[in-house]
Amino acid sequence: DFIQSAQRERLGDRTQLIRESVITDRLGQSLIIEFRISLIEQKQETEFLILANDISQRKRSERLQHQFLELAKHGLKPPLHSITGSLKLIEGGVFGTLPNSLGRIIHLALQHSEQATRMIADMQNLQQLVAGTMEFHLQECQLNEILEQALAINAHYTQQYQVQFQTPSSLPDCAVLADAQRLLQVLGNLLNNAARAARQKIDVT
Repeated sequence: DFIQSAQRERLGDRTQLIRESVITDRLGQSLIIEFRISLIEQKQETEFLILANDISQRKRSERLQHQFLELAKHGLKPPLHSITGSLKLIEGGVFGTLPNSLGRIIHLALQHSEQATRMIADMQNLQQLVAGTMEFHLQECQLNEILEQALAINAHYTQQYQVQFQTPSSLPDCAVLADAQRLLQVLGNLLNNAARAARQKIDVT
C-alpha cells in the first residue's frame, strides 16, 4: 500500500511520502507509527528508504494541548471577559468615586485580568500558527506610529514595575509591510518582558 502510493505520488528522487498507522505491540498496547518513505533512483532500479518512528507520545501531548486550549477558550475566556468588563465599570466610576486604596486594588485586578485574557489569546494564536491557519492582514504601517501606539497601550507596565520606557529623540521615518495588530501584540510582549526583567526605577530603552 505505502510503496504503491509512493510510486504513484513520486516527484523525482526528492519525493518523501509520510503516512501514519496504528499498530499493536507484543504487550497489547496501541502505538502510532509514522512512516517516511523516500525514493532513491538508481541506474537500473528504484530503491525505497523507509523510516519508522514511534510518535505515540507526541500525539498524546498534542491531544492534551488541544484539550487544554479548548478548556481555556470555552471555560476560561467567557468568565474572564465578564470579570474584565465589570472591573472596567467599577474603575470607571459606575458606583461612584473609589477610595485611593480600593482604586489601586481594582486597577491591579483589572491589569491581571487583561493579562490573563491576552495569555489565552496568545495560546490560541500559537495553535493557529502551528496549524498554518493564522490569518495576517498585511498593510503598510508607519513604524514610528506603531511604536508610539505600543508605548501608550502598555504604559501601565511603567507603574506596575516602577520603570520608564524611553525612546530615541527622533524615531526613524520608515514604513513596513506588516499586520498592525500582530505587530502591536509582539511589541507589547517585548515591553512586558523588558519591564519585568528590569530593575526598579531604571529606563527601558
